[in-house]
Amino acid sequence: MKNKQAFTLIELLVVVLIIGILAAVAVPQYQKVIIKSRLAAVIPTVKAMKQAAEVYYLEHGAYSNYITDYDIEFPCEGAGYCITKDHIAFAVRSYNQMCTWDVAVTLMKDDNKTALFNYSICLDHADRWGGKEYCGAPQDSQNLKNICLSMGGVHYKNGNIWIGNKTPFSFSVIGGWR
Repeated sequence: MKNKQAFTLIELLVVVLIIGILAAVAVPQYQKVIIKSRLAAVIPTVKAMKQAAEVYYLEHGAYSNYITDYDIEFPCEGAGYCITKDHIAFAVRSYNQMCTWDVAVTLMKDDNKTALFNYSICLDHADRWGGKEYCGAPQDSQNLKNICLSMGGVHYKNGNIWIGNKTPFSFSVIGGWR
């Protein structure tokens, strides 16, 4: 009778299969957690941007497209918008599809040209949706859309909006339609 000293091929295949199944479940959840943590880190900056924009409005009677006009320090440099080394873009925008003025943060892909996820707050003196928060994610990414919904988002009724590089985005209004 021989001593059994090694694993059989079937045993190794079963272990590899189990590891593959665990990885298939874990990787999407890991990506979701990473994006949520990146977003959580920048939401206070966006809220401070909104406060600075409102103070500027009270002083000047209008908003400015230039983030350098606002009394706030940004983690990057730029006039109308800026992108950090961590691929995070900050902007004060006028006349976008959701509200006439908003402050926004966009998590970018590594190329700094493709938007991965957007979080915005409409400014109080915009002609519609003043103070409303919304987020957006590419339509083909259910995981990213779920992040919007997990933040309390309600799907925007015309949820097909094209941004920059013509990526179809799906938007959700945070806190509903009150």
